[in-house]
Amino acid sequence: MSKQQLTITVIGARRFDIDGNKIGQIFTMEPADPDDKDRIGNDVMKWGCDHALVEKIEQYESELPCEFDAEALMKAGGGQKAQFKLLSLAKRQITGSKSSGASGGSQSAQASQ
Repeated sequence: MSKQQLTITVIGARRFDIDGNKIGQIFTMEPADPDDKDRIGNDVMKWGCDHALVEKIEQYESELPCEFDAEALMKAGGGQKAQFKLLSLAKRQITGSKSSGASGGSQSAQASQ
């Protein structure tokens, strides 16, 4: 397992309870690769997280989409794919041009729980 520091553009979040297990999901986007003619617009990714992170994003609902600095735990997921779980978020204070997406490596890894 490995921790990664990322900058992500959050577009939404949800929380739910399945049989007493509280689960959170955060949805992010990044521009599609302009060299890939089969993709248009933005790629959307789903990240697993704890309920507390969804509550943290709730206070910024009127500002979404917006950027956050994030720490994610990378671990083995199903089908021999990488899986990420968001551990922490801090709203990014931007001074200048806005970049978007998840940066910091392993972008093609499966980011769902």
